[in-house]
Amino acid sequence: MSTRFTSDEPSRSTATNPSTNGPGTVGTETERIVILGASNVAISFSRLVHSLKTVVPDDRQLDLLVACGHGRSYGKYSRVLVRTLPGIIECGLWKKLDELEASRTENSPTKPRAIITDVGNDLIYGVSPEQLVTWVEECVRRLQKYESEIVLTGIPLPSLLRLSPLRYTLTQKFFFLDKKSTRDGMMQKAEELNLRLAEMVERYSVTIQPQPIEWFGFDPIHFRHRERASVWRTLCSHWSGFDADRSDWKNPPFGQITSLAWKPAEQWWFGKSRGAPQPYYHRDRLRVFLY
Repeated sequence: MSTRFTSDEPSRSTATNPSTNGPGTVGTETERIVILGASNVAISFSRLVHSLKTVVPDDRQLDLLVACGHGRSYGKYSRVLVRTLPGIIECGLWKKLDELEASRTENSPTKPRAIITDVGNDLIYGVSPEQLVTWVEECVRRLQKYESEIVLTGIPLPSLLRLSPLRYTLTQKFFFLDKKSTRDGMMQKAEELNLRLAEMVERYSVTIQPQPIEWFGFDPIHFRHRERASVWRTLCSHWSGFDADRSDWKNPPFGQITSLAWKPAEQWWFGKSRGAPQPYYHRDRLRVFLY
């Protein structure tokens, strides 16, 4: 069955409020990592949890805050089949980040690290490049309030530009069934978005990572399976003092199956709230907050 993405705000119902479990293990220094994205993050979710935990020193706690999901929008409600998620700038991750950072000691040697990726779904939803960059910039502002080290991926233009009109139409119908746009019009928007992102990062201390054509195969927007370990190692290598080579970045056995059952703080199925308290996972100096 193909996965179809739409943008659709549910009728408001009260989701389960995420729990606040305090600053973590007392006397333990905390590494805090924020991952924002859509399907590429969701596909690699278990790989990221396992690999980031492997890289972080054993004497430190890892707080991993993730906002992702297939078809995820940075500023609008998005729906995949019968499941709806809020826009990334509207989700509960930001309140939780504020709470956690408020508990950090003043002289702590660690600052949050962040990856912002999958910036592009909103173009299919009809959002202008200007508006989309405004949403991404707001994420950057909120992260830099805590002096976060941020890595932003550009748009995979080389992969998109090699799409023929027929392949573009097939890709659109497969992933975004109820959205219609022309290949040429979308390529113009993607190029404008890439330029606006490049201009935006110049105003902030943000590292922008281009997405080379080798990262993609027939599917023009999702990292090809054999490249995923290299992709995430490359992105995380931009963080200072972060030894990304400590992990092989492979997916743990049965990890993807297990992580599919993990629930975010706020989501709707068939219009009904199905959120879960956070952190959804807390074990062995690892806490995963999923939004």
